[in-house]
Amino acid sequence: MQPTTLEPRLLTEKEVSQMTGLALSTLRHWRVRRVGPPFIKLGRKRQGAVRYNLADVVRWTENFRVETRPEVEHGDRG
Repeated sequence: MQPTTLEPRLLTEKEVSQMTGLALSTLRHWRVRRVGPPFIKLGRKRQGAVRYNLADVVRWTENFRVETRPEVEHGDRG
């Protein structure tokens, strides 16, 4: 079944780790502390599967975006 635009794309913690470069242990620690990207817990409390909505992860990473200015040419150090 192909996801539609209404269905969220859910990622595993491993996929989020690969996407962001964050260690699995960091993601796990952050979940316990309720920081980091929003997550979804499916099933029972301890044994439940953890998933991340792709749109949530992308939105969360945008919070760390650093705006830069155009590079100054070598002769214009003014």
